[in-house]
Amino acid sequence: MSSSDLRDNQMQRGLNQALYKYLPHSWIDFYKKVDRTPYTAYVTQWNSEEIPKEELNKNRLLLRVSRTVEEFNNHGKIKDYIFPINEETYSVRTLVPGVNSDVITEVNPLTFFCGNCSKVHSYNTSENFFRYNPNRTCTACKVGTLKQLNLVYACECGWGGPVEPIGCRVHGKDHLYYNGNFSFRCKFEPHRKIEIRRKCPSCDKKKDLYTKNALDMSNYLPKSLTMIDLVDVDLDKFLETNTDGSRIVISNWLEKINKKELNKIVKNSSKNDPDDESDRLQDLIKTYMEKLQVSEEQATMIARVTLSSESNETVVNEAVDDINQSILNLNPNNLNDLAVQFLEYDTVLNPPNSYVSTLENAIKVSRKLNTNANPEQFEQLSKKFGFKHVQASGDIPFIMASYGYTRKETDPGKATLVGFPAERKKKNIYAAKMSTEGILFELDRAAIIKWLHKNNIISEQSVPDLTNETELKKWFINHINPGAITTFSQINENTDKITYYVYNLIHSISHSLLKQSANLCGLDKNSLSEYIFPNVPGILIYCQNSQGLNIGAMFNIFEAYFDKWLESTKSAVEKCIFDPICIDRDHACSGCLYLNEVSCVHFNKDLDRRFLLGHYDRTTDDRFYGYWEDI
Repeated sequence: MSSSDLRDNQMQRGLNQALYKYLPHSWIDFYKKVDRTPYTAYVTQWNSEEIPKEELNKNRLLLRVSRTVEEFNNHGKIKDYIFPINEETYSVRTLVPGVNSDVITEVNPLTFFCGNCSKVHSYNTSENFFRYNPNRTCTACKVGTLKQLNLVYACECGWGGPVEPIGCRVHGKDHLYYNGNFSFRCKFEPHRKIEIRRKCPSCDKKKDLYTKNALDMSNYLPKSLTMIDLVDVDLDKFLETNTDGSRIVISNWLEKINKKELNKIVKNSSKNDPDDESDRLQDLIKTYMEKLQVSEEQATMIARVTLSSESNETVVNEAVDDINQSILNLNPNNLNDLAVQFLEYDTVLNPPNSYVSTLENAIKVSRKLNTNANPEQFEQLSKKFGFKHVQASGDIPFIMASYGYTRKETDPGKATLVGFPAERKKKNIYAAKMSTEGILFELDRAAIIKWLHKNNIISEQSVPDLTNETELKKWFINHINPGAITTFSQINENTDKITYYVYNLIHSISHSLLKQSANLCGLDKNSLSEYIFPNVPGILIYCQNSQGLNIGAMFNIFEAYFDKWLESTKSAVEKCIFDPICIDRDHACSGCLYLNEVSCVHFNKDLDRRFLLGHYDRTTDDRFYGYWEDI
């Protein structure tokens, strides 16, 4: 942490922690190392470095950021962004881990008061404060020590600023004293309070602003997103550059081509240089002539067959044709989003270091631990709760990115989203890679379709073959529209009815599991987050703390208390302190399903306890059946 006179006061901060708490235009706390004096400081900028292109698919990240910022703009206001948000206009940057001397700060506010006589002192820069009063001695009484008045203003328009002396109308600022109750007083008019407030200098409304403690979280609300890192660089590149890449990846999800064939196709796609293919042909001809003792003509025929086999052209064509015939929405953006979703899901299902514990493993571990769990019930309970597959995964690769901030409010209808300042010629997005652990739930596709049919959301004719997994997967591709699921707005039930019901269901399941897992695993619920795969459909509940550490808490709850987790989740969601208003009118609220923004991917939109528990409306005589109603 540094300004020109604070280079010896650097702080050890984790990179992920910096992405939460030490971003540009925020207030932070730190200690001056020499005398351990606490100060409040303002982060002016980061002096960071560009993340190398080979370490991160910046196009994919910036596309996610662009969509999120544009959606916020559709519902509210943004400033300090430039469009389009891509590699030409934005730089994806990070700090060097360790001592973050590249977080540039200044002491702020620069208004102080004497702990003895309350006289107010003010400075125009941090440098002048340390230069002219290094001992923080009151120049009025010569006895007291100066204390920082760490109060700041913040406005929904994005402006924020420190408290400054507000002068007496007659005697100015030279004779001010601090009252200790958010007001000043003049030495010559001691009975008249001068309230510490001001008009916002930035917004059109010129709102009256009142101060809060500089470290109050509402003064600075960072906007971040996470996405699963596709560690297979070749596959990531293949999806981005190959015109049929999305179709081939989706075909793999539908099990039309297996993983081995997919890897072969990806590998061969990089060999698109005609000269390389010609060299490969000549090498094969020479090899076959020598090893098989055949003529050049015969060796050429064999070599061409080999190349044809290597290219896997027939498999590719069949896979592409199948997707073109069976997928209803062939919009390239939609196909790409689906392909990325399935690749992300596969990354969690099969993490890079295969650090996985299945339900079968959990049963064995639970027996050895001899807790009050009942491992014999794990598989039966999982099926009753409508899960097809559950596992704990470790070493899940994530990318976390911060793209801006709001003040006082997070809702786009009330707040302005502000972009970060540029460090070089381009605007900045700050990002970091982390590895974490989580529990993956794949929902039973057939069970969801039965639930939809039971509630007359879909007709009998719309029900696919419930015994055919490929047909079930195709149904969720064709009927769940990922484009209708955005961060800041609810899904339109009229235009995307099935998507509305299915997403409400899996999002409500996700929140109920996450809230209860926090009670059992010992982590704060704000350290946990959700990642939803609507077209799978699946849910990942993972650890996202500010240090980015894996401490085994998620594995422990899965392996030691899986049955207690599910049973207590059902019990907890059945009750809400705001019932019957909640279940009858709001369907979800802060008393039952709502989470803090850092944990929810969808701004607490599209949540409904009725979808889990069922509900009978006495006024309309309508009956809705819950997904967990018969448990």
